[in-house]
Amino acid sequence: MRDQQPFLGKEQHLVLAEGATELVCQRLVRSLPGKRQVYQARWGEQRVFAKIYQDPKRAEIHWQRELDGLQALHSANIAAPEIVHAGRVERQPWWVILLAEIKPAESMAEAWRMADSDEERLRLMVQVVDLIALHHQSGIQQHDLHLDNFLLCETQLYTLDGADIEAHADALPLGPSLDNLALLLAQNYPVYDRFAATLLEHYREARGWLEIEATEVFLQRIVKRRERRKVSYLRKCLRECSAFACYESPDYQLVVDRGFYTEAMKTFLRNPDSTCPEPEVLLKDGNTSTVWRTGVDRHDLVVKRYNVKSFTHGLKLAVRKGRSHISWQNAHRLLFYGIATPRPVVLYRNTRNRLRPTTYFIACHVSGVDAREWFSDSSHTVDQLRSMAEKLVALMQQLESLWISHGDMKATNILIVEGEPQLIDLDSMRQHRSYRSFLPALKNDRARFMQNWTKTPQIAALFATILEPMNNVD
Repeated sequence: MRDQQPFLGKEQHLVLAEGATELVCQRLVRSLPGKRQVYQARWGEQRVFAKIYQDPKRAEIHWQRELDGLQALHSANIAAPEIVHAGRVERQPWWVILLAEIKPAESMAEAWRMADSDEERLRLMVQVVDLIALHHQSGIQQHDLHLDNFLLCETQLYTLDGADIEAHADALPLGPSLDNLALLLAQNYPVYDRFAATLLEHYREARGWLEIEATEVFLQRIVKRRERRKVSYLRKCLRECSAFACYESPDYQLVVDRGFYTEAMKTFLRNPDSTCPEPEVLLKDGNTSTVWRTGVDRHDLVVKRYNVKSFTHGLKLAVRKGRSHISWQNAHRLLFYGIATPRPVVLYRNTRNRLRPTTYFIACHVSGVDAREWFSDSSHTVDQLRSMAEKLVALMQQLESLWISHGDMKATNILIVEGEPQLIDLDSMRQHRSYRSFLPALKNDRARFMQNWTKTPQIAALFATILEPMNNVD
């Protein structure tokens, strides 16, 4: 797929058809290539956010939806950015909405990321749930609920995005209300589902209802919504969007994180093997894959090249996506669920030789040691060893709750980075559709994990003690 760059550069001067005031677009905030650009801008003396709709066929439709949604919020007396101007762009088939800048302000997503305790995160979610209850009581249903769509200015919480708002004549009834609330909570990682009972009760009180559905049933709504989001996200990480640039030709397929897609990266990708060092300094020199560390711009990266073992293997790869594709999607799968793994940067498949396609998975390098080396360090105290063992078991419990098997649970595939475990080597990882199919893989993962400690019986005993409550998995 051809990369579609924003129509506007870093700063552009536009004249709006309905007035002579010049709009100066200064900083690109968000880009949906070929569809919409959002800029920090100046309109005369006023600081604004400019939403510019550029889809040749649907720009006016998207523009009208945003306008209708914002007006519905204003009509319901729900705080939303002031509409400064809405109309056409002169000499362009574009439509624009200018919104007054809200200052000082912080997105709720950023406030959530900066929160340093569960108490603070719960307080933030209560604020958003209060606002969602007001939405629903006013007949407002937002179909694209996430924390980036809410802006906190001192004590006032603003709703930002009007494009996916549906306005009803009456208050939203119980079923659609809870489904919409579940959509909001599904944006959080599964570990924060522990807030669900408190937030559900808070929502009930905000709506003035005497009864509401059981927490277990509501959690099922959250899981269902999150799984829909996951499917959509895993598709998104393989196509052109604001986060990823995608290219496809008869000779290669490429998906790259836009934040890394510089001229230096383009040059590197023309011949990744040119950075491959001598065998003695490789991170791995195996029959199936070769792994090395390199730098592009200021980024420290790890390149994993999947080797073609034989002519027959090459034939299979010619019609299959291959393990680089599996690693790419599994890395994004883990990050979606809030499970640490090095950030994936590039998925590259070179098909110039049709019968020997070469594929690469490139991720950020992280500084740490593998779990085997960490537990071999005699300087760690008993309390430190137990604390780290509990973190590794908690990681395994996260995977188990999601029916994810790693497939190769060697200690060297768990990195300890700044005191926290991260998973690597994801090309055998699988998320199962049923617990029945997951159970054998779970037992294999646990058995392989315990094999790591056969030469360190004290560590094996420590893990056995912590794992004992989990061992009855039949």
